[in-house]
Formats: sequence, structure tokens, C-alpha cells
Amino acid sequence: MHHLIVIDMQCDFIAPHLPHVQAGVSKAIKVAASMGMNVINVSYYNCGETVSRVTRALENVDHTEIVKNDDDATPWLGEYINLRDTCVLCGVNVTACVAETAYGLIRMGCNVHVLQDACGEAGHLENHEKHTHERLLSGLISDWESAIEWFGENKAILMTVDDLAIINQDEDRLRIVG
Repeated sequence: MHHLIVIDMQCDFIAPHLPHVQAGVSKAIKVAASMGMNVINVSYYNCGETVSRVTRALENVDHTEIVKNDDDATPWLGEYINLRDTCVLCGVNVTACVAETAYGLIRMGCNVHVLQDACGEAGHLENHEKHTHERLLSGLISDWESAIEWFGENKAILMTVDDLAIINQDEDRLRIVG
């Protein structure tokens, strides 16, 4: 089974307000829905509503809403995701919740793809002045460049939303790992 997992596209974070992130995530939702993928919208507890452009993209799409209270969404995804499923991730923040969830899904045995043009990094509005790209994931990720390197080393495949649209129903191509 294939899943699009939209992570933390909420008003209290900065990156969901960036136009290219909103456009990428909205397009990913449309492409995933047209492919018959499971769409899961994951929100961080008490961090605001999903931004309106993403909410509109989800309106006519059969999807699941999950609320989590940790960077790694894997424990909340457990009842929807199975071993060897393919999970395509997008959202924010790439050096925290997206990367933590990717790592958790890889540990579960899933094939993980990250839509690099539908991800963002910028932090939380409440403590933006303290939050920079220095936020670390398990001491491994400190910025976009090291995130890209880390995803590759951990067998998460980076791709674009257009790549996903081209692949369409070709399950074999979407399941290729590393």
C-alpha cells in the first residue's frame, strides 16, 4: 500500500506559511489522491490549525487525520502503515518531524520517499528567534544539506512532486529503495 503523509502543516509553524511549501504539499495531495494513495494529515498537538491552502487541498480527498505529541509520528501511524508499505512524506520541519518520522518508518521496514519540493524548515513562530537550522535530529541532522545526505544514507529516497506524478500507478518504481 502507498501512503502520502503530510506532516505538521500548521499555522503555529513558520514553514507552512512559505508559498513554495504550501504549493508543493497541495500539489502532492492532488497527485496522491489521483493515484489512489492513502492520504494521512499529521498534526502536532496544540500547534494550530492546518494552513488554509492545505485544508482546501484535503477537502475533497478521502484522508485520515492524526494528532501526535512527538516529532516522530510513527507510533500514531502504526494502525495505518504496515511493514514494506511505501510512505511518501512532505511537510515541516524537515530536520525534525519529517526526518524523525522517516527514520521511524525506515526502522519499521517501510520504503520511504521524501518530496523535497514539498518540505520546509523554519521553526515555530513562538520561539523563532531561538530556533535556527542548528536544531539536531539525534545529533545527525543540522541543516538541509546534511538532511539530504542523511536521507540518502538511511535509504529514504528524495524525489519531487513531479516525479511522483510521472510514476503514477507504477508500483515497482515507487517501491525501489536505495
